[in-house]
Amino acid sequence: MTIMIAGMNRARSTHRPDRARRGRLAAHGRRGSRGASGLSVLRVLSALLVLSILLAACAGGPEPREERPDLSRTAPDATADPGAAADASTEDGPTAEAEAAREAERAETDWPSAPQVAMLPDDAAPAPDEAAVDGALNALLDPALMPSPPVSFVAHADAVQLEMRRQTVETALAALSLEQLVGQLFMPAFPVNERGRRLLEVDDRARTVLRRIQPGGVLLLGLNVANTEQLARFIADLQQEASLPLLISIDQEGGAVSRLDAGGAVPATRIPSPHVVGAVADRDLAEQLGEVIGRELRSLGIHINFAPVADLRTNPANTVIGDRSLGGDPETVGELVAALVAGMQRERVAAVLKHFPGHGDTYTDSHYESAAVPHDLERLLAVELVPFRYGINAGAAGVMSGHIGVPQITGDAVPATLSPHLVGDLLRRELRFGALVFSDALNMHALTRYFHRSELAVDALEAGIDVLVHPERPLEAYEAVLRAVQDGRLDLQRLEQSVRRILELKYDLGLLHHAQATDTADNPGTSNPGGVNTRDVTTILGAPEHRAVADEILRRYRELEHGR
Repeated sequence: MTIMIAGMNRARSTHRPDRARRGRLAAHGRRGSRGASGLSVLRVLSALLVLSILLAACAGGPEPREERPDLSRTAPDATADPGAAADASTEDGPTAEAEAAREAERAETDWPSAPQVAMLPDDAAPAPDEAAVDGALNALLDPALMPSPPVSFVAHADAVQLEMRRQTVETALAALSLEQLVGQLFMPAFPVNERGRRLLEVDDRARTVLRRIQPGGVLLLGLNVANTEQLARFIADLQQEASLPLLISIDQEGGAVSRLDAGGAVPATRIPSPHVVGAVADRDLAEQLGEVIGRELRSLGIHINFAPVADLRTNPANTVIGDRSLGGDPETVGELVAALVAGMQRERVAAVLKHFPGHGDTYTDSHYESAAVPHDLERLLAVELVPFRYGINAGAAGVMSGHIGVPQITGDAVPATLSPHLVGDLLRRELRFGALVFSDALNMHALTRYFHRSELAVDALEAGIDVLVHPERPLEAYEAVLRAVQDGRLDLQRLEQSVRRILELKYDLGLLHHAQATDTADNPGTSNPGGVNTRDVTTILGAPEHRAVADEILRRYRELEHGR
């Protein structure tokens, strides 16, 4: 989706930090200020952007940057942790009510329950492959990774608009403290409140996490949805706690995995299951359906949809994908994936393909257990990866990694989320994907049964993941990543590149500054910083023209079934 700006992907040896970045490193031993501190700098500097553009054009580009100080020589943060007490109180074991609420969520098909198992001892954790990590970093920083997809949020931008985008993103990036920079990598979820009941409003526990981490986004779960008014208020309250506007995400695949339907009182259009859409196999209808999904999500202030599912239904024994797949033919599914991406993103909702490198031909469910694809690279390129390639070429804003290993490619069972080979070599290099890579939920048992929970976030970033979705213990994960940067284990430039991608998406969705999100005839009612559509939501959710698209797909499907 995102067009990479010139000079962004320079080799590490020539990338030089500017004065603001050196200030971040010098100040990283103290906590970043909360609230509007980053935005205040942004607002002050934004008035100079147009003049800066003109000056940059006259000067022929930015001046060379100075060498970045060695992070490994910088002492770790020694200040008191304002979130430590909250961390201890919010990470207690689940209550009976909490377990019941979690079971209700898992019953929605995306979070099935599984028994807890003992953690591996420290010496049993797989050692990171340093050469593979270096290879993944090189892939992430490769200048060749500058895709120009045919459908993109910035496909029609002129040179001045692109330069405005670049400078706004760089200004926002430079204004972030180290703590805020790390926070942008996180997308936590809040299933239950302090009493273990479904979380329907921002409580003190969620507020502590939001203020301590200052995340880049939040994942909405079915447990967070009761009715339209409650959901709109919940999203608005989440945004109120953010120093930079949050990317609000959800799983709205259609069929069983439709989070807006969870409460039963949100009058959103009932989206047919991907199986039904795939059986009808009408690209135009699929694109219209993508527009319906995007328009309704955006009206509520939701910016990212973890859909479409690009997995192929090639294994009848697979229990996790099933009707969530658009079908078994790679080309047909690929065309439908591309259509859904185009439709959603036309309505300014980022589409995220999942579950890379394909969860269709596995025999286990990664919610319960480790999963693996039993194929080599030639087979994956010819079958499983075809729908992903279609979606990437259509300009998909993101790809979600699955907790799925490919032993015939990597030589081990390490899942894609933690594999530099699969994220760096296969996704970045082979498929030439340059936009955001999201992890699947980090609380799933394919990871937590085999890898240390405190290290998962760091391992995923080392593998090349940009956004850490739903870590089981977000405060603990955040502290682990911050320590890894301070200790020199995680490369700061690598994390800056991920945050740059996150800020680019925020800019493209109208979240990064007020002036960019003005109403137009093609994009009315989106001019507030939280990205919430200010038109009457009730005229959008379940609108007759929306239901007509879904009904037509269902009618065509019934005709096909009747003819068999």
